[in-house]
Amino acid sequence: MFAQPRHKSLSQSPGAARPATRERGAALVELAIILPVLIILVLGVIDLGRVFYSYEALVNATREGARYCALNPTVSDALTRTRVQEELNAAESGVLLYTAPGLTECDVKCDQSGAGKEIVVRACSQFLPVTPLFDPVLLRVSSSMVQWKN
Repeated sequence: MFAQPRHKSLSQSPGAARPATRERGAALVELAIILPVLIILVLGVIDLGRVFYSYEALVNATREGARYCALNPTVSDALTRTRVQEELNAAESGVLLYTAPGLTECDVKCDQSGAGKEIVVRACSQFLPVTPLFDPVLLRVSSSMVQWKN
C-alpha cells in the first residue's frame, strides 16, 4: 500500500528515538550551568515584588498614622506608633516597625503644632530578602497631613 524507502535513514533506526548518551550528558551539563542563574533570577524577581509590597504597606500605615494624629491632636507618640503597627498588622503584610538606637528618623512621632500645621509621621522597616546575594534593606518612609483642629 505505501512505498517502503530503499535505505533506512538515521531517524528511522531503532536507537534513534533516544538521543545519544553524549548528547544527554551535554544537555545535563548545560542545565547544571544555567539552573543556578535562573533560580537566582526568579528569587530576585520575587524579592523585588516583596520589597515593593512591604514599602507600600509601610507608606499606607504611616499615612494612617498621620491621619490619626491630625484628627487627634492630643494623642501621644506611643499611641501613634501603635496605630501604625495596627495598620501594618491589619494589612497582613508581615512588616514590622524598625527602631535602632541613634536612628531618630525611624521614630514614629506625632508633633502637635496646632491647627493648620503640617504633621509628619516617619517610620522604618527592615526588609530581609530571600535571595542570598542581597543584604537586608532599610525602608524609610514619611507621610504628612495638615492638623485639622487644636
